[in-house]
Amino acid sequence: MKIVIVFLVVCILGYISGEDCPNNNPDQECGHVTCENHWHKACVSNTCTCLHSTDGGQACTNKAQCDAINSWSCSASRRHCVDGRCRCSRF
Repeated sequence: MKIVIVFLVVCILGYISGEDCPNNNPDQECGHVTCENHWHKACVSNTCTCLHSTDGGQACTNKAQCDAINSWSCSASRRHCVDGRCRCSRF
């Protein structure tokens, strides 16, 4: 029983530390991420990622608005609303 409890504690600590940017501050929390030219660091769902700097001309307040764009060559799983603009994540 003690082994199970220790295992659960380790899993919980791993989950908590697995959130790359819980404060939504990619400049301070995503130092381990390197983005290529025309990409910038961003926090999406508490995870550091790279977003393309030139996409997302459409303003948004939520992901559903980005998902509704038909003429965009970005898959739905990579679409995000970041800083009021639709963005396509790298991953």
